[in-house]
Amino acid sequence: MRMTPTAYVTGLTGTVAPFLVQALKTKGYATGGHHIRVNEINDIPLSLADIALVKPTIIFHLALGPIAWTEALANYAFQHHLDFVYISTASVFDDNAAGPYHLSTTVNAKQGYGLYKYQCEQAVLKANSNAYVIRIGWQIDPQQRTNTNNMFRFFQDQLNQQGKIVVSDQFYPSSSWLDDTSQALVNLTRDHHSGLYHLNGNMNDSLYAIASKLNQHLNKNWVIEKDNSFQRNDVLLDSVYPLSIFSTLRQK
Repeated sequence: MRMTPTAYVTGLTGTVAPFLVQALKTKGYATGGHHIRVNEINDIPLSLADIALVKPTIIFHLALGPIAWTEALANYAFQHHLDFVYISTASVFDDNAAGPYHLSTTVNAKQGYGLYKYQCEQAVLKANSNAYVIRIGWQIDPQQRTNTNNMFRFFQDQLNQQGKIVVSDQFYPSSSWLDDTSQALVNLTRDHHSGLYHLNGNMNDSLYAIASKLNQHLNKNWVIEKDNSFQRNDVLLDSVYPLSIFSTLRQK
């Protein structure tokens, strides 16, 4: 009798995890565990105890928290022969500021969120040589919600503040739909060996172009103003799956 694979997902109140849980269930995974907020090192044993109760076959770590927690989860997975997946971000390249970025591009993280995520990546790989580290870009909610950390909230915040969206036509972000990202995460960890991966659905469009196309396709009637004061290419190359934003838009 074939056993049902069981996934343990952290960060359940975040942006990506709820979509990932749904994608896992669609692919036949059981999911278990509780939302445990780990704010300090002393909270880590509670998290590990919850994982031990669930007995997962794979751990997806999406939550923010101490780097020591990330390392402890990766080590737990290694010691118990479980697959371990750390979801990182294109923001590790924030201080490079000179994309696009290949998997082989050296990360020069120096501060802030990008440095934190890169330090987590390094902690994972130190603790678990069999881990997946998957970098993703700016997520877009297919339900167009503005209460989670996704591109629609950014646009809505601009509309609330100034009645229009002002975005650069010289800023090229990595980006993909949340449901596409989640499906790709499940497929990648099921069909590919562990290692470092990029997932990105935008290769050519500036943020201004993305906003304009969403405005047109979704009949949003946004007022969008072009700005070129912010210039940067944050495109992740070598994406293992094609996640084109606009080829799948008609299905959203």
